[in-house]
Amino acid sequence: MDQIEGSDTTLRWTSPGDAYVSGAGVPPSRGRPCAFSYQGRPAPTVPCGSTDGVFVTQPGAPVVCTPTSSTNKVCDASDALTIDMGAVMPISAIVVRGCDACELTVGATESSLTAFGTPHSDVAAVIPAGGRARSGRYVQIAISGGAPREVSVWGPATKPALATITAKDSRDLMAPFGFSRTSKHRDVVIAIAAVLIALVLLGLSFALGRRRRT
Repeated sequence: MDQIEGSDTTLRWTSPGDAYVSGAGVPPSRGRPCAFSYQGRPAPTVPCGSTDGVFVTQPGAPVVCTPTSSTNKVCDASDALTIDMGAVMPISAIVVRGCDACELTVGATESSLTAFGTPHSDVAAVIPAGGRARSGRYVQIAISGGAPREVSVWGPATKPALATITAKDSRDLMAPFGFSRTSKHRDVVIAIAAVLIALVLLGLSFALGRRRRT
């Protein structure tokens, strides 16, 4: 952001909204189903907007209605969102977007949930006490009002695979400069590098010589 001197005009510089692909890939929770509930009573099933990878949309939470008579019912907003990871897995971190101070619990079953942690900002990475991964299949988020924009459940970090450059990749990289992987071109590159180094050394010696004379 820049301010034009002597003017009330403010310039805000923005970059294009290009997609970013994380080196870690998508979290295991991406696309997993989730269910809303109120005091343990399930809400109507809806598509899970908190694991779809869209970080800017705040999904609504369905209401849970309890009939009080043949004509009346009491409806309450969901107070919990439970994500089913499909199987028990080690959970090392949970990144929550759009749910400040909502308590997180995890467990192998929905009846054995235990505290995992609480985010304290709009976007927060919650790590269990001691930094050790916790095992669980279900991740439950206590909510009030709308659901989190996105919940990303991560397992232990894995060592990223090293990128390999094939022979074709190497040729494609050198082609714009007129080089190939032949020994003849390697000799040319080495000769050019030697000349450049010699010129740099000559320039340094000339500069030092003039400095001594002055």
